[in-house]
Amino acid sequence: HQRRTSKVNNGMQKGAEGDSNAILAYNTFHMAVEAYPKLVVTDGFEGMEGRGTSQGTPTASRMAIASVDPLAANTLGAAMMGFNPKKILYLASMAEGGMGQGDIARMNILGDRPEECIHPFAPSPTLNFSAV
Repeated sequence: HQRRTSKVNNGMQKGAEGDSNAILAYNTFHMAVEAYPKLVVTDGFEGMEGRGTSQGTPTASRMAIASVDPLAANTLGAAMMGFNPKKILYLASMAEGGMGQGDIARMNILGDRPEECIHPFAPSPTLNFSAV
């Protein structure tokens, strides 16, 4: 087991006490520092939008992503869902920390062009994707 290190020293602000967006991003970033996967396979054949996996609305996005770079996979997935990955705090922080490729233009993407596969998802009403 090799521990990943980041160039970002405590990469993110914890945010205001009780700020669920900042707390989620902070925890996700630090979890990735400790346990960074070697392979990501995202099955987006059918996704859940809006209120998430338990109360969301199913949407037939018909996409799949696989990568040995978890940041690249999540960045591409967010963009294909119609979100700006640079506004998703944990993704932006991981890119800034050198934990993978966070720039879609610099990714080696096989298959369909991402801009042809965008399937906008309704955002969560409880999470906003803005930088802290």
